This record gives sequence, structure tokens and C-alpha cells, in this order.
Amino acid sequence: MNFRGPRARGAVRALELADAAIARSPDLVQAHWNRALALRKLDLPLAAAAELDAVAARGEPGWADEARRIAATLRTPIETRHRDIRRRRWPRCVLRGWRRGSRGPRG
Repeated sequence: MNFRGPRARGAVRALELADAAIARSPDLVQAHWNRALALRKLDLPLAAAAELDAVAARGEPGWADEARRIAATLRTPIETRHRDIRRRRWPRCVLRGWRRGSRGPRG
């Protein structure tokens, strides 16, 4: 990702501020939430989802349900992409067969 644009610089700054707030007060749900939003803007959806999982685990009313929903939304495209890749690539490997000396399991 290009961290030179104003949007990226703003997200990096937001991440720095959230990290500083978390360092001072690790239980501050708002700081974890803001950290997740900054990670999402930096195109780090799995890191953002993990941070939102931490927010959801705290069980705060009003925060937990929304954090779970957004985390699932962030994971869905990646999980779908991985599933599609496995479906397409694995059968080709099996159909070609593994040759001795290749990088295959018997390699």
C-alpha cells in the first residue's frame, strides 16, 4: 500500500494515536475500536478483524455486536478468495500428479 497519500497518512496517525492510548489504558474499548478502523483504512482487514474480536470479547453493550458484525464482514472476502483458490488449484495439482524430484509431497 502507498502510505504517502493524505488518507494513508491520516490512518497511520490514527493508528499511532490509538496505540498510544492503548499503551496508557489497555482496557479502553474506544482506542481498540479506533485502532481497528485505522487498520481497515490501511488495507489490513485481518488485523482489523482481530482487533474487533478483542473489542467484542469485552462484551461492552453497543460495541460487541457491531464489532462482531464488522469483523465478519472484513473476513468474508478473504475467506472466499482462499476457498476459491483451494478449489481451483488443488485439483490441478492432483490431476497433473507429483513427479519425483518435484516440490510435491514426495519430492
